[in-house]
Amino acid sequence: MSKQDKFEAKVRIGTLGYDIQRGSTRGTESALFVAPTDCPDGVSRHVTVIFNSETEELYNVHQTNEGNGKRWKQWSRDPNRFISDAMDWLKTRSEPMETPTAKGLGSNYYCVSGWRILVCLQLITGLTSIAERLLFRPLASLGIGRFELQEDKAHNKLSAVGNIDMTRMVEILRKFRPFKGIVNAFLPGMVLKIMPKLAKLFLLISVERMSPGDASLLIPKREGIEPLVLLRGDQYRQLRAATVFEKAVALYEEMELGELLPDPQRLMLSGLSVPVLFEVVGTGLKP
Repeated sequence: MSKQDKFEAKVRIGTLGYDIQRGSTRGTESALFVAPTDCPDGVSRHVTVIFNSETEELYNVHQTNEGNGKRWKQWSRDPNRFISDAMDWLKTRSEPMETPTAKGLGSNYYCVSGWRILVCLQLITGLTSIAERLLFRPLASLGIGRFELQEDKAHNKLSAVGNIDMTRMVEILRKFRPFKGIVNAFLPGMVLKIMPKLAKLFLLISVERMSPGDASLLIPKREGIEPLVLLRGDQYRQLRAATVFEKAVALYEEMELGELLPDPQRLMLSGLSVPVLFEVVGTGLKP
């Protein structure tokens, strides 16, 4: 996008959604504002993403709140330091562990690699386009999702308005009732066989194969021992997983993610039809 480009978008599912707007560019610095349409506690919130408009490198992500005539910054993070800050926090609260002791943990724990989780998340992101072809398009062809695309070239506006018809989905599922016995007989067995193998292949790793800089969650194989987090650097370091989970909960509450994420129970309106709206207004939308 050039410095003169403008961008606004609306995403609605039921009564919930987000408003997205790009701010003006100053030099090479620009910002993207993302605001939920409705927060349960009545406080208006928006998340600001500041980035370099030429390199698209992120500088800062922060949240601003407004309520009762006041305006304040709830939190601010440097996304480039997120992983390094997390590792520094883990190191300062962990204790060293002798290498033979660490390697002997494999008999009592499953070792879930943090690095492998990040790689899997990247793979899932890359599979979005494939999922769109294999899942969303067939749903539209079956009449479950109905959308009308409208384009206003004069104002450079593109919108898709429609609904997800749960009634139609129920009708289709009823037609597959004769196959219910077959599915119940084979699907659970397939899932129980395949899922552990996939988890072992993509997420689990032996302690001695941990890469330097990796952090792993150690899940007990039996009762009576507590979960651990194991770090691998110049030496192995350990800390109680409960300490990490408590910090994660505190961050979740501090960043008010429960207020920013949509509540699935509030997506359904009266009846079984959920309206969907996606609208984009801006310049430079086309390649």
